[in-house]
Amino acid sequence: MRTRITYDKIERTFRKTVKCFYSCGRYVTRQKTFMQTMNPFNVHELTKLPKDFQQIVRELHEEGDRWQLVPETCPHCKRKEESTNG
Repeated sequence: MRTRITYDKIERTFRKTVKCFYSCGRYVTRQKTFMQTMNPFNVHELTKLPKDFQQIVRELHEEGDRWQLVPETCPHCKRKEESTNG
């Protein structure tokens, strides 16, 4: 008999609105969801102990904050860039 274990999923959604990386001046809005599960295999790198809820949320916020600093390109400039390279 098989036993199925379902672990709690912790997720945080981040949204950013930034100007296009190129100088077109358009605003680009992006949304991304970061997720980890609370399970005995999700361990802290240094202590090798399972992460608790606060540690996971802190990591998700750090990851989301790093993602928000990444520049974005609007679809118009991306298509223009692909047509000149392709």
